[in-house]
Amino acid sequence: MDNKGDADMISVNVLTCDCISQVKEKILDAMYKSRPYSNRPSASSVDLDLRAGKHGHLVLSDIDNTSKTVNNWRQLNTLEHFKIKDGATVSLIHRANGRHSATVGQIVTNTNPVYENTINMDAKYGFNAEDSNLEKGAQPWHLVKDVDPLEDEQRNSRRKNKTGSIYRRKLKTIHEVHFPRLMSTKTTIQKYVDGMFRAMLKAPSDDSDISVPVTIKYLFDFFDAQAEENDAGQAMAKTWKNNSLGQRFWVTVITHPNFIFDILQTLPVEAALKIIAETLLDSCSVEAIKYTKDTSTNRLLYTREVPKYREYVNNFYSSIQKMPTAAKNFLNEELECVNENFLNQFSHLSTLQLLYNYADRDRKALVDTLDREMHLDLIDQFEKVQLAFQQDQD
Repeated sequence: MDNKGDADMISVNVLTCDCISQVKEKILDAMYKSRPYSNRPSASSVDLDLRAGKHGHLVLSDIDNTSKTVNNWRQLNTLEHFKIKDGATVSLIHRANGRHSATVGQIVTNTNPVYENTINMDAKYGFNAEDSNLEKGAQPWHLVKDVDPLEDEQRNSRRKNKTGSIYRRKLKTIHEVHFPRLMSTKTTIQKYVDGMFRAMLKAPSDDSDISVPVTIKYLFDFFDAQAEENDAGQAMAKTWKNNSLGQRFWVTVITHPNFIFDILQTLPVEAALKIIAETLLDSCSVEAIKYTKDTSTNRLLYTREVPKYREYVNNFYSSIQKMPTAAKNFLNEELECVNENFLNQFSHLSTLQLLYNYADRDRKALVDTLDREMHLDLIDQFEKVQLAFQQDQD
């Protein structure tokens, strides 16, 4: 990073097919790997300069006056486009305040560190669209075009079925190359995936320190009781458990690690994590999944591991069911501890308003259920709450 003449030299591995924003991201990752992502400068806040010796500093950009444009498609510039070879020296320069038009050969004269520490979430094309010199109406593309409008229109005009629906063109993947790479990547990370499943679904037992939150035990007992009371069966109870813990919590955590960690979640990472999340959902299914030739390649990656993970899930649910019943006072204590971690972060009145709106929307069904189950005290309390809200609105 060039800052007022000072520079730290580091070696970074990049690909010839990387666009300039991807190169900047990789350099920033190498420079700030020990920092949280929100404390790093974004790729859009710096310029990538090619050290050209006596010829000065050449600004490299995703889009400039040398970018190739064909049929309203403008290809992002890559290192191969600029014919940059191994061992080339580049530098990151803090961008001057304000946008500038990207032109090859522009001399950098301002190196003041002016930038905002924001996360660049425009990862669809691997570059910041707002920061590019992109002509109006031009479609940017990197290595593969999303959809060619002209070709798509011509194809659709020829391929309409009896109901008039349109066949959409799908991107073709070279499976002979794609699948072996998927398998190689899976082999590399398999031990970490296994460790994650064991950590998530570690069955609690009397002879270990493993335990589950009281809230989960209380909720699962409630599902079991409701399934028995309404003759829904254990399959329905398992479905409720899957939806509450597996789908609503763990799938969200797996597919959005940036909710917990201060990192940038790129589209390739998100796609890979979705495969693992789908594996968890298949492992939690009530009935064994039957895979066919039409099953997606991504879903077929973990077909051998799913039976093992299903056993983890079943043992986990069975162990929780065998745990002693959770007393309400322990539940309240745990909820109080959770609440202390979020003091002054949420509005109690706003939360109560949302709960009331939900109850008021299904008022009749709620009152009828409470009356049928002889919870007359709750009906009285609900009517008092209704009266209080009505008086407050008046």
